[in-house]
Amino acid sequence: MAAIEKDEYTEQEYSLEQHKIDFPLSNEEQQLFNFHKGLPCRLTNPKDAVSVLPVWFVERMMTDDWNFALLLTTGQLMLITHITSVSIDWNKELWIDVILETEKDARGNYDELQKLWGQVVFSINTERTKASIKVSNIVAAFDYQSS
Repeated sequence: MAAIEKDEYTEQEYSLEQHKIDFPLSNEEQQLFNFHKGLPCRLTNPKDAVSVLPVWFVERMMTDDWNFALLLTTGQLMLITHITSVSIDWNKELWIDVILETEKDARGNYDELQKLWGQVVFSINTERTKASIKVSNIVAAFDYQSS
């Protein structure tokens, strides 16, 4: 179908689909559009993510690479280096995508953390560090190592 100039439409006929063809959105803009329409989305910009999940740790953990920990409802402590995105699924549930600390990163603190918290979750393979976690399963988020 050939693109028709916007001027050839009446206001009612100028559909959202034609608008998308005339003015394509970047992926980031499309994700924000989906968010505002209540559709599934993944936000990678920290400022946008804070609009979805306005807690202190989202922006900090999306912009810093550090030793962070998420205390889960299971009592496990998940060690991460940062959050890569905040997502909303079809059920309107919030998720965060994270980069897990590797075994090497965690080893220096692992014994102490295990004594304090019990089971500690981290990546045992440096090539498989990505993880997603439902926000409702997070009880607390904190820096576990001081500078």
